Amino acid sequence: MLAMKLMELEDRLDPNELKFFLTGGVALGDAQPDCPCSDWMPENKWGELNRLDKIPVFKGFLDHFLKDFILYKEMYDSSTP
Repeated sequence: MLAMKLMELEDRLDPNELKFFLTGGVALGDAQPDCPCSDWMPENKWGELNRLDKIPVFKGFLDHFLKDFILYKEMYDSSTP
């Protein structure tokens, strides 16, 4: 909390990034594309990924994810028992 407050005072903390980090974003009923990985990614995580892409510093990550989602599935599978 102290580090976040210090960053805020120095204008080094984007409030939208912090809000997303703390909440995962808030679903407001925005339409989103169908998830090409719905067999392993929960719907709420797909929504968070779509909302993350709306934060300027993460813009373009969704395109990267969609291009290489098989790689992300491999990482996901390697972390599950």
